[in-house]
Amino acid sequence: MSMRRYSKQEGWHYELEDVDGELAYNGVVFNEMKGVYSSADDVLSRYTFVSLFPDSEYKNESG
Repeated sequence: MSMRRYSKQEGWHYELEDVDGELAYNGVVFNEMKGVYSSADDVLSRYTFVSLFPDSEYKNESG
């Protein structure tokens, strides 16, 4: 798989649905992370770790 194709699929990129439309974010990782952060329980859990472990690696999102 070429690097260009890989980065367009796996990360994030701008996508234009039609000529008159607006640019939108798209990509596998972007959509997965959007799904994770759309749940109130997941967001609360995430900020709980950040608050409890501010100087630890546990505060970082592991993906």
